[in-house]
Amino acid sequence: MRQVANSADEDAARLFADVLCARGIDVELSKARDGTWAVWVLDENHVEWAREAWTAFEANPGAAEHAAARGALKRKLGEMAAEGRASRHEVIDVRHRWRSPTGSPMLTMVLIAASVLVTALVSIGKKPELADWLFIGRPEEIAFGRPFFYVLHGQPWRLVTPIFLHLSFLHILFNMWWLADLGSLIERRIGSWWFLLFVLSTAVISNASQYAWTGSPFFGGMSGVIYALFGYVWLRGRLDPNIGFAVPTASAVILLAWLAFGFTGQLGPVANIAHLSGLISGVVFGAAAGLRARR
Repeated sequence: MRQVANSADEDAARLFADVLCARGIDVELSKARDGTWAVWVLDENHVEWAREAWTAFEANPGAAEHAAARGALKRKLGEMAAEGRASRHEVIDVRHRWRSPTGSPMLTMVLIAASVLVTALVSIGKKPELADWLFIGRPEEIAFGRPFFYVLHGQPWRLVTPIFLHLSFLHILFNMWWLADLGSLIERRIGSWWFLLFVLSTAVISNASQYAWTGSPFFGGMSGVIYALFGYVWLRGRLDPNIGFAVPTASAVILLAWLAFGFTGQLGPVANIAHLSGLISGVVFGAAAGLRARR
């Protein structure tokens, strides 16, 4: 999906979207943060032609062929609704959506900054007491056989905060690379508040699963959330093509191979259950969102 036009005039942007729709091109319309209106083409093969059409449209927006196309997008959406079909080529009217695909992924940047800061303080600043407050549990829980004791007694943040702890430079580099890539993609499309809810939910699921399965609270990292992001993008992209999600085959192979190899024990202590449960939760959330969009 590529942006082919941008206008401060909402009526002009809508009319141009109608022009493209009347010529059989699938389009989306969205309002940017600066108040301008953007027209997006879903099929890459139509991008160059659509940009040339925009140049001609700007030169003479009142042309008869442009006026004749007015309302084409609305009519097409009405026809699809009447037929009750959801296909890979359907046009989605996003004029009433609150999110913008060009929004700034501020929350993703905050998560990256927090991870780097915490890791630096614990590893470089030699502040192990900080890690004690961020791990999901404490040593005495193991000694007395009472997992989740501190979580259940006034410290619920421990279900989330292990995601900020990284134990090596390569660990945080790998996770932040994927977080910047997948996180910013998702946040731009679903909005920061929904993205925050997604991160918190998958962090709790992956961290709690790892602790419950292994009985050890000494693990950390964003990997569980990363696998959830991957699962979400992969499945929602398949069920809801108009969302604009796609996972390159090479990236999918790398992530799945790393997940499988972790279970062999050759990588040392790895939070394999956090990775697996994160992937499963992301797939479930992606399926739910994708099926809702199709309906």
